[in-house]
Amino acid sequence: MIALDASVLIAWSDAEDASHQRAVDLIDEHEWDEFATNAVALSELLVRPHRRGRTEGVTALLAALGVSVLPITSDDAPGVAALRAELGLRAPDATVLHTAVSSADALATFDKRLASAAKRLDVTVITDAPDDLPDWPLAFHSAE
Repeated sequence: MIALDASVLIAWSDAEDASHQRAVDLIDEHEWDEFATNAVALSELLVRPHRRGRTEGVTALLAALGVSVLPITSDDAPGVAALRAELGLRAPDATVLHTAVSSADALATFDKRLASAAKRLDVTVITDAPDDLPDWPLAFHSAE
């Protein structure tokens, strides 16, 4: 299972995002894998669609892709807190990294800081489409 960070989900779901094609290629390359995210990453993903009145369309896209949305519960709090304290991550990044560590085999993210933190924990990080595809912009454009 691959845990999807909001950076990948936002780019994948928004054709106007600068990293959209990069995200589409990443997802396509791993089409036989299972995907998951967590409720916090889902809330990050839904900010821009909410402003545009397109929340239902994005949730339908996730369902079509078969992304499992895992809950973050009080049982996860100590692990998330440890990641924040030890790696200096923001809460949303710590929650998705915790999801990757506890429930997945890899983490897909376009966030360089999160990718670096995950690698420190020996988490397999997927940041790009295959090497035989053209280079994509490195900048991540967060939700408005």
